[in-house]
Amino acid sequence: MKVICLTFILLLFTSVASAQVSAVFTLSFEHDGLNTESYAQTIDGVRTVIVPTCVVAGTTRTCSNPITLVLNVVHTVTVIAVGTFGESTSLPFVCDVPKAPVNNKVKK
Repeated sequence: MKVICLTFILLLFTSVASAQVSAVFTLSFEHDGLNTESYAQTIDGVRTVIVPTCVVAGTTRTCSNPITLVLNVVHTVTVIAVGTFGESTSLPFVCDVPKAPVNNKVKK
């Protein structure tokens, strides 16, 4: 009986977890890179160290990093520049889903 219950719980968990669909996006930002030793990002408050790819064109330094987000969920993303004497965090960027259409009608 215990094996059957455990199997049912695992199957239930697997079906719930598989219902979430994720996609890979590109997080990009501009930063001068001065006094910066590394970068980190937060997605919904979870901090992760990142190693972005940075390209300099003229005086602009644009960096990018792939991020995976669950679809149909609102996410908040920040980028953190980390240096010897502290760190600076970007303003939060909210990845929001569109509002549902309203007043739908079908006419003949």
